[in-house]
Amino acid sequence: MASFAPRPQVSNTLAIQFHLDKCPTTFAQAAELFKDHDVARLDMSFAPCTNLVLVTFYDVRVAQQVLKRVKPFGWPAREGMNDFRSVRLSISEFASLPQHDRGFERFGEIAGLSSCGDDMLIPGIL
Repeated sequence: MASFAPRPQVSNTLAIQFHLDKCPTTFAQAAELFKDHDVARLDMSFAPCTNLVLVTFYDVRVAQQVLKRVKPFGWPAREGMNDFRSVRLSISEFASLPQHDRGFERFGEIAGLSSCGDDMLIPGIL
């Protein structure tokens, strides 16, 4: 018997079910729907069969705003294996933290570290 994990309550990724005549048929059409937001990933692989598009936003707050607009035809979905997020952190603020708070573990699995001006860019894998 198959077992399914419950849907997440909050996610950067949304599943959006379109009506048959409203489902985007090209990547450009789908991208146009979210042009006002920073999209990390747009997955149309299910669209031809199910009219379902998965969209992952960099910012979970944006995902929540879009979710309010598309309910009841959208819901939070699990992130894909290749979805990731980055944290940008001020080097001076990080240095001012107490020693016991300076670990990178709280950011998740670290994929790398780079600097961007006076900030650290920490790409982490979800």
